[in-house]
Amino acid sequence: MRKLGALACGAAVALLVASPSAASDRADQCEKDLRHLRLPAPRVTDAPPPDGLVVQLAVLQRPQDTLTDLPGGTDRPLLRALNRQARTVAVGSARLLGTLANGTSVYVVPAAPASVRLPRSCERFALLRELEKELRRASHELGLAVIQVTLRGKVIGQLAPGSDSLATGSVMFEDVTRRSTTFGGVVPDGVSSVRLTYLGISEPDTEITVPVSGNTWVRTVSKSQERRAVRSGVEETLPDRVAWLDGNGQPVGPKEPT
Repeated sequence: MRKLGALACGAAVALLVASPSAASDRADQCEKDLRHLRLPAPRVTDAPPPDGLVVQLAVLQRPQDTLTDLPGGTDRPLLRALNRQARTVAVGSARLLGTLANGTSVYVVPAAPASVRLPRSCERFALLRELEKELRRASHELGLAVIQVTLRGKVIGQLAPGSDSLATGSVMFEDVTRRSTTFGGVVPDGVSSVRLTYLGISEPDTEITVPVSGNTWVRTVSKSQERRAVRSGVEETLPDRVAWLDGNGQPVGPKEPT
């Protein structure tokens, strides 16, 4: 749903072929209507995650421990984090991935995205109609969501729709504080490390290798590191490319989205 809302204005303006003043009016109305879409709250599903996900993620294969795998021992934080994103959430398959240095707990849970019917003001925009179809198709299959729960109880959820979300490297998370930016992703079994590539502007590209632990890789960049990188002409926050490496350092993914 966030993806749909974010694309609304830009896609609408790009695709309108009417006069500039009329185009602007219709794009503004479409964006406004998307922001006010009413979506049902996500509900718990007992459906098991797809075999393809379970086979690839050891973390999903272990028994669930309610005390550690559910924030506060209940499913409410998981559902709240995916409000306006998910249609169904397989709470019984939620697992704790780990805890970041700042105390934020990171969970992975299978979930299906909410389907949406475009407002009439947006129906003329081809890109939005295609996105609507994609979300409807994906709403019938479980993808993966990453949930972050801070020490203060704030919950943040990011859903990667589709059963191929893991294989394409779409399951990622980011945690930004005043002192640093922490980001990472979920990878299948057999991935030992990831190679992050930052494209240089005035300097050569920079490559950094990060180890994988428990189907997860994490990197933290301090604000001072970010400032130094910007001065040297390299963007030092989210990488431009991520490559998965096996135990021999050979690339094994992710695959290109279809």
